[in-house]
Amino acid sequence: MISLEHFIDGIKDNSDYLVVGGDWNMTLNPKLDSEGNAKCSRVCVEQLKELMGKFDLFDAYREKNPDKVMYSWAPAGSNKNGTFRRLDYFLVSSQLLGYIEENEYADTHVSDHRKVRLVIDFNPNKDNERTPGMWRHNDELNKKEDFKKECKAAIVRAIMESKGSDARAQWEYIKYKIRGVSRRWNKEIKAQTAQTKHDIIQKINFLSTDPRKNIGQITDLTR
Repeated sequence: MISLEHFIDGIKDNSDYLVVGGDWNMTLNPKLDSEGNAKCSRVCVEQLKELMGKFDLFDAYREKNPDKVMYSWAPAGSNKNGTFRRLDYFLVSSQLLGYIEENEYADTHVSDHRKVRLVIDFNPNKDNERTPGMWRHNDELNKKEDFKKECKAAIVRAIMESKGSDARAQWEYIKYKIRGVSRRWNKEIKAQTAQTKHDIIQKINFLSTDPRKNIGQITDLTR
């Protein structure tokens, strides 16, 4: 799981959306995704859920079918224990959930797993729909000296790494590296803002438990 986390972390800064799928060998919802005696490692399941939370990923099928029982695998042979699991699924970024056109399972003769079909439709001509917003640089970052220094260093590295490429390819690579720096800074700023909001809400809740006793601490909200 750690290697998967590092892999996703490496591409997240330069990707607007993520779609990660495969045979996870574990179920996220035992009541709806499994039947029989075989059990999944809860430690692994919790690690996967932590990863989903970190990267804002959701089980595409379960979001579209919150109450539907579904399985994608059963052991070959007689299956005397009646074991079934939904082990195969796609995890997608939250921005994509509204654009999922289809996410279905179908039998196949080449495997003991069912195949999974995921269709994401960005058709801009559909009524009351629009495509997710594309990435745009946050111009406020240009006021931060550390950000500008990091961008300059990234440009120098990009030029060296793309040495020998034609001018167009080199320009695209430079933009790619700058976009990565910008995304990472934006992500850090959002995380800091979310943490500040969380801290303020906690302080407000604390003060509201006993306003007379805690009123002296109201100044903490501005710190």
